[in-house]
Amino acid sequence: MANQRSPHLPIRLSAARTVESEPWHFQRDHSCQPRARRPAQEPILGRRSECGALHQPGSVLPPPQLHVWEQRCQSRSFEKSSLVQRRYCPVKRCRSAGRGRARRIQGFLLQYLQPYPIWWNRQSGGERGLRPGDLAGEPFERGTTGSETHILGRAASPRRPLRILKGLMVWSLILAIVLGGQVDEAALAREAAAAMESGEYAAAEEHYRALAALVPDTPEIYTNLGLSRFLQKKYDEAIEAFEQGLKRRPAMANAWLFLGISQFNQNRPAQAVPPLQKYASIRPDDKEGHYYLGLSLMARGRYEAAEKSLAVAKQLDPRNLDVLYHLAQSYLKRAEAKQGSVAELSEAYQSVVRQIAAIDPESYRIRQLRAGYYAVMKEPSKAIAELEAIVKDNPRVHGVQYTLGCLYMESFEYDQAMTAFEAELKLDSPYPRTYLQMGHVYLAQNKATEALPLLEKAVREEPENGQPWVERGRAHRMMGQHETAAAAFEEAIKLGERTAAVYYQLGVEYRQLGKRDLALEAMKTAKTLRKAARAPETETSQATEEREKADVVSAESLLEKGQRAFDMRTYEEALNLFEQASHHSSRCDIHFYIGLARYRLGRTDPAIVAFQSALACDGSLADAQVALGDAYLQRGDENRSLAAYEAVLRAQPDHRLALRAAAALYLKHELHEKTVPVLERLVELEPKDVQVQADLAAAYAATGRMQEAEHTFRGVLKVDPNHASALVGLGNVYLHTSREHDAIPFLKRAAALARSAYEPYYLLGVAHNRLGEYGEAATALEEARRLNPTQPAIYYQLGQTYRRLDRKDEQKKALAEFGRLKSQEDRLVDDKRTAARLVEQARSLVDSGKLQEAIELLEQAQQSDAESDRILFRLASLYYDVDRFDSAREHVDKAIAIAPSEWRYHYLLGLIEMESDEPTRALESFETVLELNANAAEAYQQIGHLAIKQRNLQRAIDSFKRAVDLDPENARFHFDLSGAYREAGHRELAEREKLEFERLSRIP
Repeated sequence: MANQRSPHLPIRLSAARTVESEPWHFQRDHSCQPRARRPAQEPILGRRSECGALHQPGSVLPPPQLHVWEQRCQSRSFEKSSLVQRRYCPVKRCRSAGRGRARRIQGFLLQYLQPYPIWWNRQSGGERGLRPGDLAGEPFERGTTGSETHILGRAASPRRPLRILKGLMVWSLILAIVLGGQVDEAALAREAAAAMESGEYAAAEEHYRALAALVPDTPEIYTNLGLSRFLQKKYDEAIEAFEQGLKRRPAMANAWLFLGISQFNQNRPAQAVPPLQKYASIRPDDKEGHYYLGLSLMARGRYEAAEKSLAVAKQLDPRNLDVLYHLAQSYLKRAEAKQGSVAELSEAYQSVVRQIAAIDPESYRIRQLRAGYYAVMKEPSKAIAELEAIVKDNPRVHGVQYTLGCLYMESFEYDQAMTAFEAELKLDSPYPRTYLQMGHVYLAQNKATEALPLLEKAVREEPENGQPWVERGRAHRMMGQHETAAAAFEEAIKLGERTAAVYYQLGVEYRQLGKRDLALEAMKTAKTLRKAARAPETETSQATEEREKADVVSAESLLEKGQRAFDMRTYEEALNLFEQASHHSSRCDIHFYIGLARYRLGRTDPAIVAFQSALACDGSLADAQVALGDAYLQRGDENRSLAAYEAVLRAQPDHRLALRAAAALYLKHELHEKTVPVLERLVELEPKDVQVQADLAAAYAATGRMQEAEHTFRGVLKVDPNHASALVGLGNVYLHTSREHDAIPFLKRAAALARSAYEPYYLLGVAHNRLGEYGEAATALEEARRLNPTQPAIYYQLGQTYRRLDRKDEQKKALAEFGRLKSQEDRLVDDKRTAARLVEQARSLVDSGKLQEAIELLEQAQQSDAESDRILFRLASLYYDVDRFDSAREHVDKAIAIAPSEWRYHYLLGLIEMESDEPTRALESFETVLELNANAAEAYQQIGHLAIKQRNLQRAIDSFKRAVDLDPENARFHFDLSGAYREAGHRELAEREKLEFERLSRIP
């Protein structure tokens, strides 16, 4: 997200969600509840039925009892705030109350810049950080983070951060030779510091990127690079930089802080919590860490933990109104969830409210709390009056206009609601859910075309929230785009919107698309969820009881037969038996068995749907969650795969399959801080598994725990002296601890055992190089080059070795190849980044209707990332929109060649063939869609249109009926079916469908 998010608006005051009944009526159910939300900007209330309440009337907390202070300050001023620690002061503010608290933007952030500890001490053979006294003479305090040198808040007063920064940036990075070239990193560091000081953050970023390229192993550079990106609100890129720095030195506290804040600003509170916890443990006396940790925990619904963090922040800054406000919110949340004594929470809440009023009697926070109470008591006019008063005095406060829009929307006053939402969007960083609520307003008025662009923005604003996807599904359904609607509902379910209403809508879409099996699964899941939400109904009919008993017997028999077939690896037969069993029983694990059979048959997407259905029915099915992770991994979606494994481990920390799978992904992506505890637990559970112990030792080494790594590797070799990876790992540990002579025997044994692996030979070459044994080094490195001719590091080492051997021609060739491979590697990364940036720019152009300009950008993106099927699909879709059907066909064909299982690609191809007057090819494409996704109602609709053109009225009627069965709420399908009936002379049926079309199209 490009906008800076303020950390000081209140948390949503929510009640528990209710499960909606079938069919799904949303017009009175406008959710103001953020899922992955930015507490920094949350409004104070939302829809009456879901965004809920400060407390339930008569059951939890009374409204705040506020006193009126007569005394007012005579001299008042409005204080500007810092970027991160923003103070939302009312226009009327005592100057004395705020004296000394205003900080410049640079003042707050630049105190976290890292100096460069890279003065090489050749006498000691080690590395140490230059102290401020060495060059700058500034007051300095050594931190508690091991090798990290940092300025602490107390030692580096925020009133003089820029002067300190000037001294810091003189502590330059001196590197005598980089591949034979002299470089003045000191000048580059000074330029970066000057750019940061003058607010030229883009220039500073370029300087730090250059420094990172020259000195890639200096972790502090990456922290400063991250800060320069943070100040430009380029949070994802900042996250990447902070993570790079922390990989190199996990003890850097400031990187943990801004990594957490960046994740928080990107609506990812779950990812924000771990780094903020790390920072708070390292710097317990810094309010910022505890404050942001509290906000993130509250966003995750962990109210008691949030209260503890905010209480610590309050101790550190007892007059901070934002801390006090959110602390009061934590008490309210706990009271709503009945997490503790209501009387005690009420007293704590009242105490905090009194403190807010004592500090600033005119604080708008007080009105926010009152407005929330009135909303709970169903007195919207009073709530609106409180909020209007806030807007009158403080027109730039974020979130208040949004909340007003929600209140107006609940009262069906759509014009006033849109006015309020539009006012919110005019702010410099509007509340992100505004786009979603504006989409609600348009949908309530049956304006799906106007709603869709806003809902797409809502998806980008809240990537972890499934609700915008639900609304996108509704919009596409209104527009008759059932395939796209089904995909949107599927995405919503993946993101956690597993309610009866959403599954019902998905089932309807599947029926429209002719995917009968998937429709049945979705409808059954919806039914199961509805049953769970209400008291069981008592059936007295003897016939009903007998039928249910017969169903149970039949289901058990079918399950037993299906399991035998599965064990015999006749998966198609097993799938048929499991699906039959699902018709006779509501057992949740049947969906799991169906998913397993589909997965073994290579039908990954339907398997995912089945696993999700099983989890929606019974969230405790850990094996289904692991299987879901495996299926996502098969699709190449490692983020969702890891999320599934982590979900299992939260519920069952000792689940061995989940531990192994999560550890493998952590290792692959070098998330060593997460890898270690997972592997340690797995070693406890399976102490005889030497491979797990070897992986753990490697993780220890990667996090700098060399003694533990050495001890663990030796333990593996005692059990298996020929364990190749342990031999390589131990040799590597010896190299990192300057014991080259000890490393060589282990590396030679590893090379003899793993003859096709280049790593032992490469490390042997490094060891011999360090010992001055250049002939042996050349032999080992040449063998490593033979085994892996694309590894740049090998050529660099060879170049250094050949130089020592005075083999100048070979040295020149080796270094040239190193430069070529390194440039190729860097270019590949840059190309992917460029492609991603161009796609985002193209998306904005599409939103504003500039399709031709969007096409030009996507063509550039496709050149940068030629193997991206998603870019090809997007480009094909735009070509289709501007009637360039040949280009559209060419690009979608390429996308299908890369990802043949993506039914959306085949559907687009079918549309292209229809427009190109190729009905036979179009029909083939739509039939392929139905093979991949039997519930793609849009495909049945298009087949019906083809049948109408060919005057095959019976097939048209059958196709449109199938679409209606899959999505009975789609007005367009009823319209098409009515036309087919009329063409066939069925007047009464045509009139019935016409009336249904008019009912569904009616504006509420």
